[in-house]
Amino acid sequence: MVEIILEGIPRPLKRPRFTKTGRVYNEQSSEMLINFLDIKKQWGTNPLLVDPIHIDIEFIFPIPSSYSVLKQRNMKKSFHKIKPDIDNLVKKCLDEMTGACYTDDNIIASIAARKIYGSEGKTIINIKKL
Repeated sequence: MVEIILEGIPRPLKRPRFTKTGRVYNEQSSEMLINFLDIKKQWGTNPLLVDPIHIDIEFIFPIPSSYSVLKQRNMKKSFHKIKPDIDNLVKKCLDEMTGACYTDDNIIASIAARKIYGSEGKTIINIKKL
């Protein structure tokens, strides 16, 4: 099993935008490239996976600082029930790992994902061969 940690508040995949002339652009491309390079660095010299895998993703969102200390303490590890949607978070994460951990995301046989509160924002990805 390999664990990858991406620091920072998890951000969902946004839809592509169109210019007035009809050109398509992705305003997240630089952020996704930075995450891709971070994943590739953590992946190291491991070969790209080609066999079925299971991915476990934990999206950790920071607890708002405006909450009382007691409320903050009670919220740790509780579920994050507001936006962003988990499917958009997962899609962006899988897209960023393509080419760094595996050649194509069609080898993913199962996924488990959850959004929780924690002391700081980060994404923890565990990849396990099946």
